[in-house]
Amino acid sequence: MANAIIGFDGAPAFGSESEGLSAGHPVPRPGFEFTSPHGQPVDWDSLGRFDPFRKLSAAEKQSQLAGYRQFLFERDGELDFRSRVLPKREADMRAIESQGATWQGETDRDAFYDHYYGRGATALDPRTNWLLVISAFNVNEIFAVEGEIQRWLKRGLDGADPCVLYDLLEEQYHGRILIEACRASGLGEVRLKPPRWFTRQMIHVMQRFPDGIRFVGILCGEALGCAVLRILLDRIGVFEEEPEVQARIRFLIEQILLDETGHTLFCRATMPDWALALSRRAVVPIAAGLMREVPHLSALGVTHRELYGRLCQGIPIPPSMESWLPAE
Repeated sequence: MANAIIGFDGAPAFGSESEGLSAGHPVPRPGFEFTSPHGQPVDWDSLGRFDPFRKLSAAEKQSQLAGYRQFLFERDGELDFRSRVLPKREADMRAIESQGATWQGETDRDAFYDHYYGRGATALDPRTNWLLVISAFNVNEIFAVEGEIQRWLKRGLDGADPCVLYDLLEEQYHGRILIEACRASGLGEVRLKPPRWFTRQMIHVMQRFPDGIRFVGILCGEALGCAVLRILLDRIGVFEEEPEVQARIRFLIEQILLDETGHTLFCRATMPDWALALSRRAVVPIAAGLMREVPHLSALGVTHRELYGRLCQGIPIPPSMESWLPAE
C-alpha cells in the first residue's frame, strides 16, 4: 500500500504519494546493500573504522572524494536536483515501501503521541522509547534539509559540488525511510511536527554561517548521527518478539547509516584542517545538546559517555566503501 509522507502543514512533504511496485526485491547493484529482510544483517563491529575528525593529506582527499562521487552515482543515479528525485533511490524506495512485515502485537499509540508532542510524563517501554528517538531525528533532519534545499534552489546551482546536492537529496529520502520504520513498527503514518522553537532558530542561524564554520556543525551532526544509529541497531532487540519486523527495521536503519557514513567522510575530505580540529572539540558540547534535545535516548539507557565513546572508537566502514576508503 502506498505510504504518503505528511509534512508540517498537512501536505505531502516531498512530491507525490509513492506508488507501490510489484512484489519482489530490486536487482542489487554496486553501492546499494539491499538484502532480503530475512538475510544476514551487517556485522558492524567486525568492520574497519575511520576517524571522522582526522586531518587528511591532499592525496587522501582526492582519492576519497573520487571514490565517493562514483559511489553516489552508482547508488543513486543521475543527479537532477531541481526535481528532488534520485532515480535509482526512488525505485529502491518504492520497492521498500511495497513489501515487508508489519508489527502485529500491541502498540501504545496514545503514549507514543503524548511523548511525541511533549505532553507525556509517564515511563515508557523500551520499544516506544526507541521509536521516539528515530521520530525526533526525523523531525529535526527534515526541517534542516528542507531549508538547505530551498537555499540552493533560490541561489542557483552554478558551482555547486554535486556531492553536496546528492547528500541533501539522500537526507530527504531518510524521512521516507524513517516513516516506513514507524509504519513497520505498527504506528502507521506519523505526522511530522516542527522542531522546538530553539532548535528551529539554531538551524536558521547555522544555515547563515560561512561554509567553513557551518560545516563544523554539519560534520559533528553527521558523525553523531552515525553513533546514534549504531546504538539503535544494538538495541534492535526491542522488536525481537517478531523477527521479520525486527529484520525489516534493522535493514531500514542500516540504509540511513550507510548514507550518514558517506556524508561524514565527505565533510572530512572537504574541510580545512582548522575546521576539523575545531570539530573534534565542538562535538563534545554538541553531543551534550543532543542528549538534551532527544531525552528518550537517556530513557533507552544511552549516556553522553557512550555517545562520545562511539566516536572515539571510529565510524565503521560499510563493505561497499572498503575498496576506496581504507581503515585507519
